[in-house]
Amino acid sequence: MGYFCLAYARHVARIADLWVRTTDAGDWCAAVRMACGTVARSKDVHEITAWSSTAIGKTALTRAGFRLRDSLPLSVCGDTAPLRGRELHVQMVDADASFVAADQVCYLT
Repeated sequence: MGYFCLAYARHVARIADLWVRTTDAGDWCAAVRMACGTVARSKDVHEITAWSSTAIGKTALTRAGFRLRDSLPLSVCGDTAPLRGRELHVQMVDADASFVAADQVCYLT
């Protein structure tokens, strides 16, 4: 069980959020592929992008054929005790990246 949320900008689809209720990377990869299959129904999308801040998400994206385009550090302010050593799951939907469109920029992902 899980879900994904897609956001569309001009010729770009973004996997804005994706979560699966398992720790199996194969299940996460299947969810990524399902999201990509949904996007493939649209004839005017030329690119699919996604983010992951967790190891399982990165593994799933790589297995699904995505390639790393950029990597940025993630900073956490305030009390980090609630994390207790766990990874922070951050997706595009948590920032402007899920809906910002830049007509002058074209990436291949």
